[in-house]
Amino acid sequence: MDTITVGPIAIILLVFTITFPYPLGRNDDIKSNHIPESMFDVVLAMIGDSPAPSLALVNSNISKEYIFFCTTEMEENAMLLEKYLGKKSPGLSFEIHPIPSMNDPTGIILSAKNFVYDLNQDVHAAIFLTSGAKQVTLPFYIHAPYLTTISLKEGREANQPPSFLLIQEPNGPERVVETSTTFEEILAIRGWSMHPTEPIGLVKGDQHLGKINAQYNEKSGRITFFVDSYSKLNSVTKPIPKKKQKKIQSYDHDLIGQLVMLSKSFGRNGAIYSIRGDLGKRIRNVLPYFIRHERDFNEEEE
Repeated sequence: MDTITVGPIAIILLVFTITFPYPLGRNDDIKSNHIPESMFDVVLAMIGDSPAPSLALVNSNISKEYIFFCTTEMEENAMLLEKYLGKKSPGLSFEIHPIPSMNDPTGIILSAKNFVYDLNQDVHAAIFLTSGAKQVTLPFYIHAPYLTTISLKEGREANQPPSFLLIQEPNGPERVVETSTTFEEILAIRGWSMHPTEPIGLVKGDQHLGKINAQYNEKSGRITFFVDSYSKLNSVTKPIPKKKQKKIQSYDHDLIGQLVMLSKSFGRNGAIYSIRGDLGKRIRNVLPYFIRHERDFNEEEE
């Protein structure tokens, strides 16, 4: 779900990868809440822009404990995840481990190598491949290729659930475990909620984004935040008087500001951001690259 960048990282990983018999499971004691449905003693996962993969993993109840790794860039997301899980699932056993910045690939590789080296064979462990950037996940898997892998998938066939975890044991058959997330959960994990009285808008503490609409894809766990431009909302026709142009520009500029504010909570890659309808040339020139502009079919160029 998060954007993947691979290139020089892969070369560095090959240089640092050394094959020796790392054991499974950590030597220190692992807390567990002994969920009867648990398939694993511990699952390793990375924290990324989108909260959906981590939440889908936890909601599946497939493990007694979850260990989340967060780079320097994801520290705030890690703090919010810890707060949310502590409140929503007080009996859940989980840990959050900081690792170096994405800008320090060598540090990430060494952190992964050292962590995996402390594992022993007493614990049935797995690694979640969907959340977080692959240059963070890959070093853990390369240093422990015998770990069971877990991936979050969308149900595309009639006989598949909307969202499920695909579990691949080393040299074993694939297994499927159904899971799910809700729109309210995805918002709440980052501190947001729908406006309690208005038909649109989001709130977080004293922050109120009153022009935001949202759509939720149950299969992918992806949220689309979108706004309607002044021209679309008010059916403005051209030519537009200069006096009114300033009002329109001010309104549409505020729309961009609200989407940018949301991107700080959900990441530029953790959600889809869109403006629908006509925008003036000045607004289009300052539109951030991650915000889509969906123009109406019958719009004319200025």
